[in-house]
Amino acid sequence: MRCIICGGPLCRNSDFDASDVSEMYEEDDYAVCGFYTCMCCGRYYEVLDPPREERDTTYRKYWHDGEQQE
Repeated sequence: MRCIICGGPLCRNSDFDASDVSEMYEEDDYAVCGFYTCMCCGRYYEVLDPPREERDTTYRKYWHDGEQQE
């Protein structure tokens, strides 16, 4: 992964269960919140998996195994 501002490499700091950091997730969502820092400019990123309902419906109809469906 690269920084969207400077293009530098991102370093993964830690991951947490998304239900620990946001109220929109339930414990059984099996979603992850990842924390990253850019090694060049120091910017900080939080990356959240979508909630289970969105993963199973909204996104699934557009993407399957990394390839766009028609």
